[in-house]
Amino acid sequence: GPNGRIYRTDLPAPTPTETTTTGTPTPTPTATAVPTPVTWQLSYEAPVNELKALEVYAGKLYAGGNSGQGNGRLFEYDGNQWTDLDLAARTGADIQMVGALEAFNGRLYIGTRVGEMGTPHVRLYYYDGANFVADFTGPASWGYAGIEDFAVHDGALYAVNGSPAGEVYRRYGDADWQTVGSPPEASNPVRAAASYAGSLYV
Repeated sequence: GPNGRIYRTDLPAPTPTETTTTGTPTPTPTATAVPTPVTWQLSYEAPVNELKALEVYAGKLYAGGNSGQGNGRLFEYDGNQWTDLDLAARTGADIQMVGALEAFNGRLYIGTRVGEMGTPHVRLYYYDGANFVADFTGPASWGYAGIEDFAVHDGALYAVNGSPAGEVYRRYGDADWQTVGSPPEASNPVRAAASYAGSLYV
């Protein structure tokens, strides 16, 4: 969300389709138009100035972000109120940035950058609705993001490193993430990933 704010709007439901005798869906002639202008309402003003990821997990909405290069936070919305999950306190880590969220196989995966003994690292956590578990740690750099995106490809979870390390990781099991290489450009952060037509794109 912009400037640490999350907004919501209620758009009209898609118009039902009619099916022709050949089985091909066709739009009905009375399609509902999206109102102009659309009204957006403030849902939450977070105590950070950058919200970078939103994800739905176990019937709740999660948001992750940070302020500049620090104060990484994770928030949970149950449909009534937003709650700061105290990620740093509950993990015992200096969570500097939260850049990516992905619901996968009954868990919420959280891509971060952390600081330890004056050194930054990318770190992946998973959350099962009760506990946060550190699942992987990799190289990072000051002035850059941590894990910036996830993608599910051929049933496996991948994550990308938004620092000059520019690495792509695949999850094989608990605490078992392996580097599957980097794009050919040297020292180039990888910021996005997607699975499409049998290939993984970054």
